Amino acid sequence: MAFYCVATVLNLLLTDTEQLLHQLLQKHLAPTHLVLVDDSDSHLGHPEANQGKHFQVTIATEKFAGLTQLQRHRLVYDTIGDFGKIALHALSIVTFTPEEFFQFNHSKSSYE
Repeated sequence: MAFYCVATVLNLLLTDTEQLLHQLLQKHLAPTHLVLVDDSDSHLGHPEANQGKHFQVTIATEKFAGLTQLQRHRLVYDTIGDFGKIALHALSIVTFTPEEFFQFNHSKSSYE
């Protein structure tokens, strides 16, 4: 009976991964910008592709101010905690402070 409950919980997590990931990041990091892209379909057929979802996250929050890229990524991983270990196979992270995000969006034409 306990196995059924664990399997049900894992199935629920894998079904609603994007929504739960969004809620965790929104609640704990209070982003001014948050975009999640489920990239799982592009990994079909890869070894271990069935061991969780693949996501790209672009996030801007004041909580990244003064942090290195490594510290920002650790903050994201700490925020999603065990959920990420269970439901995700891969997570691509792009981080900004709100000011960096504004500057990036207003200077895009110089990168193209």
